[in-house]
Amino acid sequence: AVEVPHEQVLLELEARFMRQAPGTSGTLPATDKVTVMRSSGERNEAEAIGAEIARLVNGGVPPDEIAVAIDVPASNGPVIRDALLRFAIPVALESETAVRETTVGASILSVLRAVEPMAGPRPAFEWLRSPIGPDRETVDRVELGSVAGSDTTADAVVRRLRKAGDANPAGWTQLKTAIRAGKPVNEIVATLAVDLSRAVLASDSTPTPSPATAIETQAGTAIAKAAEELKAIQGPRSTGLDEIRAAIESGSVKLWSVPAAGTVRIASPYSLRSKRFSHLFMASQQEGGIHDMDRAGPFLSALDRSLLGMRDRADPEVQARYLFYSCLTVPTDGLWISCRTSDEAGKAEQPSPLVSAVEELFELDPEGHPAVAKGGRAGSDILFDPVDGPSLREVARGLATSARVAEVDLGEDQAEVDRWLDAAKTLEASTRRLASLNLDAVIAELADDPVFSATDIEAYAGCPYRWFVERQLSPVQFGPDPDYLTLGTLLHGVLESLYGEFPNQVPRPGTLSRWTDALPGIVEQRAAEWNVRLDGDDPVATGQRIRARALVATHLRREAGRPEPGHLPAELEYSFGTRSSSNVAVPVNGWKVRGKVDRIDLSPKRDDGSPREAVVIDFKSGDVRDLTHKKSKKERRLQLQLYLHAARAAGHIPVAGLYVSLRADAGDARGAFSAATRDEMLARGASVEDLLADPPTESGEVSGIEAFIDEGLTRADESEKRILEGLLEHDAATCPNHLEHPAVPD
Repeated sequence: AVEVPHEQVLLELEARFMRQAPGTSGTLPATDKVTVMRSSGERNEAEAIGAEIARLVNGGVPPDEIAVAIDVPASNGPVIRDALLRFAIPVALESETAVRETTVGASILSVLRAVEPMAGPRPAFEWLRSPIGPDRETVDRVELGSVAGSDTTADAVVRRLRKAGDANPAGWTQLKTAIRAGKPVNEIVATLAVDLSRAVLASDSTPTPSPATAIETQAGTAIAKAAEELKAIQGPRSTGLDEIRAAIESGSVKLWSVPAAGTVRIASPYSLRSKRFSHLFMASQQEGGIHDMDRAGPFLSALDRSLLGMRDRADPEVQARYLFYSCLTVPTDGLWISCRTSDEAGKAEQPSPLVSAVEELFELDPEGHPAVAKGGRAGSDILFDPVDGPSLREVARGLATSARVAEVDLGEDQAEVDRWLDAAKTLEASTRRLASLNLDAVIAELADDPVFSATDIEAYAGCPYRWFVERQLSPVQFGPDPDYLTLGTLLHGVLESLYGEFPNQVPRPGTLSRWTDALPGIVEQRAAEWNVRLDGDDPVATGQRIRARALVATHLRREAGRPEPGHLPAELEYSFGTRSSSNVAVPVNGWKVRGKVDRIDLSPKRDDGSPREAVVIDFKSGDVRDLTHKKSKKERRLQLQLYLHAARAAGHIPVAGLYVSLRADAGDARGAFSAATRDEMLARGASVEDLLADPPTESGEVSGIEAFIDEGLTRADESEKRILEGLLEHDAATCPNHLEHPAVPD
C-alpha cells in the first residue's frame, strides 16, 4: 500500500468518466457517471445498490460487467447478494467463508454441543431446526412445552420429542452411544455433514443450484474431510468430539466461493483492484474506510516486526486510501460510491471522509452542492416507485399503493402484474373483516354437540369477535402464563386444598391458627403442580408464593372475623360437564352448559330430606367492584346466572351468588342475593346494592333470584343460537368488551 496523491484521483476521474484530456487542477463538470449514494441502514443500502444494478441490467449491461466492492464480503456481502437475488439478478459472492458461518457448519456445531453431558436445551433446538430435523410444527410444539415445563437439559428436550411421537433427532443415538463407549465420532459427524448438505440441495427449487446452495454443499464436504483427517491425528482414546468442534469454531475449516460466469460479482477491494468492469459499486464506505486486516495490526511495533523478519505494518488509514483509490481504476463507464447515514435502528453513522473528497472534485450546482449525481434510500422508503421498480414484484408492490398506474408501461408483463394485483386485492378484501362462520361443515360441527362452557357463552355475549379469536382460534402464548394468571391458578388451588382440609367449615377465631399453620405447606404443594410451576428458588417464584400466602391469610382472617354463616362450604371446585367430572353437563333449553364453580355453600341438611339452599362463590384475584347484578345485563355477564342454574339443577335452591375478591384491599363482595339471605350476605361483606327485590309475579310467587337466573338464561339462549348460526356480528358502539383488532369492524 502506498500513498496516493489527491491529484491522481482527479486525473483518474477525468480520464475515465469525463472523456476529456486529463487536467491537473480545477473542478470537474457535472456527470451521471459518478454517483454518490447515501442510505439509511444496511438493508436500504443493499436495495439501493440492487435497484441501480437492475436498471443497468434491464438497460442491456451484462451482469458480469458489474461488480460490487465491499469490505469482508463473507459477512458484509450476503445482504447485498440477497437483495440482488430478490430482484432476479444473477449474483456471485466471492469470499472465503468459515464453515461455522454456514447452515451446515452451524448445525453440526449445535449437535456437538447438544450431545455433551448436561448440555442446555438451546443447542438441542438448534439441531432440531436444522435441515434434517423434524417438521417445524412438531419442533414448535416441543419448544412450547419445553419452555412451559422449564426444561434445563438437551436430553429433556429429546425425551419430550419422543413423547410427542417423533423419533430421536438425526445422529443423536449414534453420537450418544459412541461418546458413552469412548469411541470416535468422526464418521458419524462426516455422515451428518453430508446428509445436511444433501438436504439443503434437495430444498433448492432453482433449475441450477444457487451460489448459497453451492456453499452449503461445499461445507458438508469440507467438514466430512476435516473429520476424517482429524481421526488420523487424534489420540487413541479420544472421541474426536472436542477436536472437530474446535476446528470448526476456530475458523480453520474454510470455503472459497468462486464467482460463476454471467453474474454480478461481489468481492473485496483487494480482489477487484487489478480487474476491469464497466460499472463498479463501492459499498459501505463508512468512517474508517475499507482495509485488509491481514495486512495491518496494532500488537507489534515496527521494531518488533523488523526483528521478527516481518514486513512493515501498513497503516489502516493508508490502506483505506490505497484501496479506495485503487477501486477508482476498476470501472470504465460508471462508478457508484455508497455509504450509510444511519444504522437499522436510526443511530447516526459517519460516511468515510473519502466520499466527501470525491464530491469536492466536482463543480457546485446553483445551490452550492457538488453537482455529482446522487442516490440512495431513506428510512421511509419502504416501497419503490413503480416507475423505477427493480423487478416486476417490486413494480407490483409499488402499484398496489400508488395512483400512478397509467404512468407505468409494462408491455408484455402487464398481464402478469395485473394478475398479481387482482390476487392481492382479493386476498386483502377477504381478510379485511372477520366474516361469519357460514361454512356448512363448521355450522354442523357446532350443532352436533351444543355444549358450551359458561365462560364461552359470556365471552360471546360480550364480543363475538373476541370469543372467536381468543376462545376458538385459541392462539397459544409462547412461554409461561403471565404472572397474574399463574398467581390466580395458585390461589384457587390453595383455597380448594385448604377448605378440603377443614370440610364443612369456615375459619373461626378459635380455629384460625390451624388454618394458617396449614397454609404454607399447601402453598408449596400447589406451587409445584404442572399448571403453576412456581416452585424453585428464583426470585419471581419465591415472591409469588409469599404473595399467595399473604393474600389467602388475609382472606382467612376476614372470614374468621365475621359471624357464623348459615351456609357452609359443601362443594369445592364443583365441576359439571367437564372431562374429569362425574357430573353431566346441565341442560338449558336444547343445549347444555359446562363449567366449574369455585365453591358452593349449603344450608344444613333437613330431616325431611328437602332441598338445601345454595350460595355460589366465585373467587377473583382482581377487583370485583363492577361485578354487580345491576350491571350484568348492560355488560352482558352470564357466568353467575349459569352457575346458579347449575346449583339448581343439582337439586339445591339457589339463594345467592357472590364474587369474592382475594385482594388485600378487597372491598365488598358483589353479585346478587335474595331478601331471605340479606342479613347473612351483608355479614359476609356483600354490598346492600346487590340485594334482589322480590317482586310478586303474575301468579303471586316471590322469585327475585329466580327471575335473575331466568333472565340470564334467556340472554344465554340468544348467544347460543347466534353461535350455532355462525354469526360474528355485533354493534361495536354498544359492545362491552370490544376486541380492538385491524380485522374487527370499528
